[in-house]
Amino acid sequence: MKILHTSDWHLGKSLGGHPLDEDQRFALDKVKQHLTEQAYDLLVLSGDIFDRATPPSDAVRMFGHWLGDVHAIAPDLPIVVIAGNHDNGPRLAWTASVLDRQRVYLRGDTDRIEDPIRVTGRDGVEAEVWALPFLLPGALGEATPSQVGAMDEALRRIRARWTPGMAQLLVAHCFVRDGAVSDSERGIVGTATQIDPETFEGFDYVALGHLHRPQSVGPNARYAGSLARYSFSEAGHDKALLAVDVAPGVPHRCVRQPLPCLRGMRRITASLEALWDDPAFDAAVDDYVELTLSPAVPAGNPLELLRKRWTHILSFRNDLGTEGARVALVNDGGEGPRDLEADFLSFEKQFPTTDATPDELLAAFRSLHARVATRVTE
Repeated sequence: MKILHTSDWHLGKSLGGHPLDEDQRFALDKVKQHLTEQAYDLLVLSGDIFDRATPPSDAVRMFGHWLGDVHAIAPDLPIVVIAGNHDNGPRLAWTASVLDRQRVYLRGDTDRIEDPIRVTGRDGVEAEVWALPFLLPGALGEATPSQVGAMDEALRRIRARWTPGMAQLLVAHCFVRDGAVSDSERGIVGTATQIDPETFEGFDYVALGHLHRPQSVGPNARYAGSLARYSFSEAGHDKALLAVDVAPGVPHRCVRQPLPCLRGMRRITASLEALWDDPAFDAAVDDYVELTLSPAVPAGNPLELLRKRWTHILSFRNDLGTEGARVALVNDGGEGPRDLEADFLSFEKQFPTTDATPDELLAAFRSLHARVATRVTE
């Protein structure tokens, strides 16, 4: 059975104040193109379809149009989609009862984790697909609420319902221990827990979402990585789709299918003079860039000057002698320094459940912010 595995689309995301809709449409078109050229028995989207719980209407339309286009290209292709920690599960899956009939399976909560999605490949391989959305502590009534406990309980229930002789596929969104992270993954305050790879023993393939670098995290589990580059820590990442061959009881085989990005992404450190007119940078001026001035420029407005040459400056660093000054400039998306407390409160409202009360979270944030501010001014 041949599976195409993708995840972490984060539709509606911006970087440095710049909307990434164009980049995401470009990538989604490449996925559609691949599906016209290669035949698959199953398409899996392992969570974080949207970048936030209440996505922009354009992002919702983008996802809906893409599903419609793919269904037109391959009307018999089963598509399994789960909610990630950025998604609002019930909202993502509100049409599930209708779309199930079109073989588009949206799963946003734990109500149906014990109901397998059965798929038969063109090679005759039969599989049970278990769709497991992101689990908050206590989601399954485990005695000691934790993400590890919720995962253990979910897999206990799933294993009890396995059908012998069928391939067992798990689609899940979680942070597996020893996975390579980047700056764009979001940890849930008070609930971030790493799952042991051995937890997935017995599955023929585990299609994971959450970490943005394509990678293997055990003999039977892989992250497909994100649809595009979503932070400058991913500047050197190659994005991919995973083409996976699965059969019962034998190791899976995986081939990375390159997924091009609309623009390059670079971190560049150089003098103001070099960034302004050195022809060595000509090939990079249309990329997304994080520019660091070395040496720093103490006067004038170097950022405005550089914008005349560089099309997409999304992060700018001009270290004027204190770490505090550097941090303020990094957080400047072109609209002035950011209110970090307001950003945190906006972020926290996206999650209906955490391990702490809002007052406790805000107190913890203020304490951490004060400690950081003290250290950078020492």
